[in-house]
Amino acid sequence: MRSSPSRLLAFKKCAEKLHIECKKSFCLNVATRWNSTYLMLEAAEKFEKVFVRLGQSEPRYMSYFLEVDSKGNKKNIGPPGLED
Repeated sequence: MRSSPSRLLAFKKCAEKLHIECKKSFCLNVATRWNSTYLMLEAAEKFEKVFVRLGQSEPRYMSYFLEVDSKGNKKNIGPPGLED
């Protein structure tokens, strides 16, 4: 979400529409910090509904999850789901 200002703005607007307020911001995973993955997932869990809504309403959000293989074929791997 933090990779571009427009993506972060769209995320914040969606969170406001869903009435989700959380002061925690997303931190990135850092290999040398043992708890960074936990902190990243803990913050993301609070916004679970926002990720689902963005997947349904924002085509630019979904295009982030396109994977291109060695032959140039595009495959939509999708964002992490609820089970993830």
